Amino acid sequence: MLCFTDSDFQTACKELEEPQIDGYEFFTQSHDVTIYRLYNEESGLYQYKVYGTLSDVLPDICAQVYMDLDYRKQWDSYVKDLYETTADGNKVIYWNVAYPFPMSNRDYVYARELREIDIDGKKIWTVLAKSVDCPSIPENRGVIRVDDYLQSCALTSDGKQGSKDWSSIIPYADAGCMSGNNNNNNKNVRHKLTIISHIYLKFITFFNDIFKPGDYFLYNDRNIRMLKSTND
Repeated sequence: MLCFTDSDFQTACKELEEPQIDGYEFFTQSHDVTIYRLYNEESGLYQYKVYGTLSDVLPDICAQVYMDLDYRKQWDSYVKDLYETTADGNKVIYWNVAYPFPMSNRDYVYARELREIDIDGKKIWTVLAKSVDCPSIPENRGVIRVDDYLQSCALTSDGKQGSKDWSSIIPYADAGCMSGNNNNNNKNVRHKLTIISHIYLKFITFFNDIFKPGDYFLYNDRNIRMLKSTND
């Protein structure tokens, strides 16, 4: 199953140096992360673009943690179920995201690929993901299947001891999970959209909490082990 082309990866890499945010509106900013969004009137969905830095974490470590599904279950409390499996002859990921009451959980079936790309001597770790049709993983009762998930993520060195990154994600919005008057509906929509940024910012906060300047770490097999610290 060929899901991504060389051009797809090149486009993601270019966003690091040439952000494409024409038409996007500023959404929120925190922890050296800035989020923009673009509303699609036809679908009712927002597309988000996230730009930020991790000042004390190298991009290869970020990429490894980002790709590690089992480790994500330890730091992302929104994960209800998350695993990689082989379905219909292809490797896919199943992800069930826990939403607060009264909203229904969402689940995804998607393909994902990581490539290390060299552009003019600069190494960029790029991850692409998108929903795939997978009849052998049926929808679950009471869970809303997201079938148009699309995400790009690119990470590179900030020139020091950290990483510079960007991510684009097309989430989802629907009225079927809401009830009550229009004011309550609007509140639920805002809450739902905010969860998207919280998931990303939680990833940033996770690193900020455990890494300190002068610490050197080795990431391997879902564990982060301190090799050396100049803070002692």
